[in-house]
Amino acid sequence: MIATIVFLLAATAASPPAKGAADARCSAPETGECLQGTWSGSFADAKWTFEIVRRGDSWTGRYVSSRSKEWHPLLDLRVADDALAFAIDSRPLVRFRLKLDRTTDLLAGDVGFGDVRAMPFTASRKR
Repeated sequence: MIATIVFLLAATAASPPAKGAADARCSAPETGECLQGTWSGSFADAKWTFEIVRRGDSWTGRYVSSRSKEWHPLLDLRVADDALAFAIDSRPLVRFRLKLDRTTDLLAGDVGFGDVRAMPFTASRKR
């Protein structure tokens, strides 16, 4: 199972930013504020959507995949500056470590499965 997931991750390419994405990039000065919103990316042969929401001093999030079509909460969501980290419930646990590139308005970083080597991941903002 893990070998299949690793293969699918390696075969999945990041999507280029949509035309005009640079025109709509975030310029909020507050820490993490630009991470708020809905993001979409592909890995493990599925499209994934993540919603990140700031409520006062705390952050919450949820995700859905094209396979399950059911929303689930993000686990262990942490936000610092323009970076975020979270996990999704699976066996083994799937962890994301992403950073916002304000020039392209993309989240980029990696996704890892348990002790398996992390693979690159990119998500674009959904508008």
